[in-house]
Amino acid sequence: ALAAKYAEIGRDPGVAELLGCGMASSTSAMLVTYPLNLVRTRLQASGMPGQPTYSGPVECAGKILAKEGFAGLYRGLVPNLAKVLPATSVSYAVYDVLSSWQRRKGED
Repeated sequence: ALAAKYAEIGRDPGVAELLGCGMASSTSAMLVTYPLNLVRTRLQASGMPGQPTYSGPVECAGKILAKEGFAGLYRGLVPNLAKVLPATSVSYAVYDVLSSWQRRKGED
C-alpha cells in the first residue's frame, strides 16, 4: 500500500519515514516474540544458584503467568526496545536507501 502511494506521487520515502517504518515493524515483531524470548531466557538461567528450575517452556510460562500475571511475560520489554529499535530502524533505512540508489544506478 505504501509502495503504491510513493509510486503514485513519484518519489521514494524519506529517511525519517523509513526510520519510522523500521521502528513500527521492529516494535510489532518484538511484541509478538518477546514472551517466547523471556521464557527462553528463564529456561537458560534455570537451575543456576538462586534461580527456579523448570521442566520445560510450558511450565515456565505457566509459572510466570501465575506469579506475575500477563504483564510478567513482557517484563524487561522497554529496555530491550531501547536497545533494539535504533539498530533495526537504521538498518532498515540504510538498506532501503542503498537499494533505491542501486536501482537508480542500474537505470542509467
